[in-house]
Amino acid sequence: MNLLEHNTSVYAQYTILSEQREVIQQSLKEKNIPSVSYYSVPLHLQPVFKNLGYKNGDFPIAEKVANQCLSLPMSPYLSEKDQTKIIDVISSI
Repeated sequence: MNLLEHNTSVYAQYTILSEQREVIQQSLKEKNIPSVSYYSVPLHLQPVFKNLGYKNGDFPIAEKVANQCLSLPMSPYLSEKDQTKIIDVISSI
């Protein structure tokens, strides 16, 4: 990819879904690789929407995604070596 002087990266995160999110996250942490569950609470269960009266089970797909999503490091400057390290950790699970 060519980055021209007037262009900037918009890459912020790379989010995956896994039923083993916690295991993956712990394995990454042990290898000093950051990861974050940015979306671990679906919108309908956020405190700001409490007055709408939604509860667990009202939006099962959103809840499933919230329980499985994990954001991995993402950057146009992430080296191939670092990418391989992340892939290897996840593949070993």
